[in-house]
Amino acid sequence: MSEFEEIVVVATNGFLDLGAVSVPLLEGLEISVNIDQETMQGTGLGLTYGASMADVQVFARAKDELIWPTTRDELVSALAQQQVDCEIVIGVFGSEIHCTMPTVDFENNNVLQPVRFLGVDGDRWFMRIAVSGAAAVDPADIEQMDVILSQLTVHRGEEAMSPGEPLTLTLPT
Repeated sequence: MSEFEEIVVVATNGFLDLGAVSVPLLEGLEISVNIDQETMQGTGLGLTYGASMADVQVFARAKDELIWPTTRDELVSALAQQQVDCEIVIGVFGSEIHCTMPTVDFENNNVLQPVRFLGVDGDRWFMRIAVSGAAAVDPADIEQMDVILSQLTVHRGEEAMSPGEPLTLTLPT
């Protein structure tokens, strides 16, 4: 059995409450939550809309410190060490990293996959997002995915948490 199990919910309308994040239920939007089998905690959120995918993770942050600028710069350095060319551009959520990542497709072929990395610093929370597929390159698909991402609502809670600690995603009952 793999370390992570994926549970998929197909959306229709309204919002899906996943604890730390509420996701708009839009027709055609598939929502998956990655569950760590050791802790049984939700570790990430996958959104698939048409030929576009977004992997979303949400973390605690200090009220007076932004996480994305440092995370962005560290990611650019790590990508450069892997000889992945990237570019920082300004998007709807601020600075984004655009790059083409080497990966393996379903038929075990080496391919290059365009990816957009986004970061959103909120009120005591930080969202890290990796967008791939059509929403990494096609302007109309980028706009659609950005609208979906802008509708995500983070529920940080009032408990004390260390900066960088993941916020817990829970499955609906």
